Amino acid sequence: MKQLNCNLNKKSKLIYSNSLMLIIIMLVNFSLIGKSMAATKQHQLKVTVTKINPALNGNIVLMLFTEQGFPKKHQLAKHSISLPANQTELTFTLATDLTEFVLKVLHDENEDGKVSKNWTGIIPAEGLGFSNKQTLSFTGPPSYKKSKVSINPTQSISEFQIEIKYP
Repeated sequence: MKQLNCNLNKKSKLIYSNSLMLIIIMLVNFSLIGKSMAATKQHQLKVTVTKINPALNGNIVLMLFTEQGFPKKHQLAKHSISLPANQTELTFTLATDLTEFVLKVLHDENEDGKVSKNWTGIIPAEGLGFSNKQTLSFTGPPSYKKSKVSINPTQSISEFQIEIKYP
């Protein structure tokens, strides 16, 4: 009987030890999953582009930038979406985990992915628009600081309207 008690006691300790280890592993996993989900929470954006001239054909390209790459390095945009310029108003929807960024819109008439310039080689020949109602000036494109928008991450969707300005 003594030997049976000793064996049960060893088995109980082993079961307890294994159970405790399993609980610790589960808690660590749930903690990591929670952090991972919080870090990649996607926020929905609805961007309406207005005053499009559909007679110019081409595409309307919406780009979302952080400070890096804005405003000229389109390949560094965090998001880029293109729709045919066949209406005077288009609405884009996208998801992002960024809470601060700039939106830039290009009416890419020749569909080359770049802002084409007029005969001066300096002034854009295609329509452009920026968040915060920023526009081009004689000194060039608007700054990131003036164009940036911040969103409230607790809201499920943020809406923006950008008007294209043509030369």
